Amino acid sequence: MTETLGYYRQLFSPPADKATQELEERASGAITVPSLYLYGADDNCMSVGPGS
Repeated sequence: MTETLGYYRQLFSPPADKATQELEERASGAITVPSLYLYGADDNCMSVGPGS
């Protein structure tokens, strides 16, 4: 149980070192090239609206 919950908790914890923080910041930015995003209409996994 600890390992399972630890995985999810680390997803929301900021990385400790500066280089990883900068890399994550760059990777989290807007997509600036043409892209195709496929999703299921009823998968309820993620919101598909603008700014989601």
